[in-house]
Amino acid sequence: MHAILVPFLLQFTPFEDDTLKHFYTVCIKIFLIIPISAISYELIRTAAKLKKGLYACLLQSPGLFLQKLTTKEPDLNHLEVAVVALYSSLENSERSSVQPVAFTNLDAQISTPSHSDL
Repeated sequence: MHAILVPFLLQFTPFEDDTLKHFYTVCIKIFLIIPISAISYELIRTAAKLKKGLYACLLQSPGLFLQKLTTKEPDLNHLEVAVVALYSSLENSERSSVQPVAFTNLDAQISTPSHSDL
């Protein structure tokens, strides 16, 4: 919606100064957050109530894609970065109390519940 409305509304801006034009653009975008979020909320709510079918699939697919994109299971490299970040954020006195634990792929397979357990 921003990609369509903002360039259209900028054609009618009375400002020649780039700073005022930028401020005008930011104000338009902030104002458009309200209807965009309201429409999105209603579409998500409607999609959740629908049973199976083409209409339900079309409404649910963007949300499911975003959920799949943002909830990937971390691999060992991601976990290593997270542990190093946590360790570096600790004070020196707190670092001494951290006990390293060996982590292997076998540990991940044992401790991760399967879908049938849920």
